[in-house]
Amino acid sequence: MRRTTRQLALTEAGSEFLVRSRAVLAGVDEAREVVRPGRGAAGLLVMSLPVSFGLAQLAPLLPAFLEKHPRLELDRASKIAW
Repeated sequence: MRRTTRQLALTEAGSEFLVRSRAVLAGVDEAREVVRPGRGAAGLLVMSLPVSFGLAQLAPLLPAFLEKHPRLELDRASKIAW
């Protein structure tokens, strides 16, 4: 920046930095749009796991998880290893 008692102005390097920074920030905004809520996980979730683990660890978490990811469907016929 060039600073005088009456004026504050960007240098040539400062102007270039501003242009490039705006481009980077636009890219960040675009990336956020790609992963915004509603564009997350979707489809059929198939799980294969021991019954004891599923009941003790996953079953309590699944309702909130599926609510958070409404486009995700749990395969009711997932294989459970005994």
